[in-house]
Amino acid sequence: MKLNKLVLAIGIACVSVNAVAAPQVVYDNDGFKRDSAYNQGPVTTISTAEVNYGTVKAYVRHGGNASCTEAGLYNAEDGTLINPGRIGPFGTPLVDQVETGFDERFATVHKYLQVQCTDLDGQQFAIRHNIPRAPKMTWDATLTPNGYYHERPTKPWEPGYPYQDQFEYSGILSVTNYATDGVCYISQDHGRSLEVFNGENSKYGFDTDVFTGQKIHRNELPNLYQEITCRNAGGTTVYSKVWDLTQPDSIPLDSENISYR
Repeated sequence: MKLNKLVLAIGIACVSVNAVAAPQVVYDNDGFKRDSAYNQGPVTTISTAEVNYGTVKAYVRHGGNASCTEAGLYNAEDGTLINPGRIGPFGTPLVDQVETGFDERFATVHKYLQVQCTDLDGQQFAIRHNIPRAPKMTWDATLTPNGYYHERPTKPWEPGYPYQDQFEYSGILSVTNYATDGVCYISQDHGRSLEVFNGENSKYGFDTDVFTGQKIHRNELPNLYQEITCRNAGGTTVYSKVWDLTQPDSIPLDSENISYR
């Protein structure tokens, strides 16, 4: 009888210790914004400062009301740890800086940063901050001849290559930034912008949109290079296309590439 009571007492003690040790999870209810505010626990805000080439930097503001000692980056789809993080004071005891990262495999996966903090009463919290996947782009575009084809030069002042002197661009660009503060712009055009954002070179502060365009452009170059960059709080997507403008009857697409930074 005494043995049974002893086993029962030990079991209750273990359950009590585990209950105390388990941190209280504080979720991010602000979606995928760069700044997340919390009304529960010792942390007031977590802000994503930089996500560049897989490097994540964030700032945890707790006003000196907590000790934050652990951090990690997790896959939001299955909760698995992607990479642990380093955390420490950022020039003041009121704010901590977190540094972690991920490789390109996780660029297109929603993630969350989790910070382990203990308040002044000794209660433990696991505070989560959502980090969106890099923006998604689909871009269907064609160039068709719409002018005069200049063959190989016969005069010294003419360009040393054949080219179409005019073409028509027709395209549809679909963008999902997964956050309302996403930005997109033409990052490189080698002197000839296709103005893919409904006749503009950029679009700022939007979640998702579809841009259409149809316009005639003048040309004196042998090829057209166009690079579109979209970025949010979780990363950057770069979409590039190159067209060959030296053919007499068509303007074929030479190459296209999507990369994440």
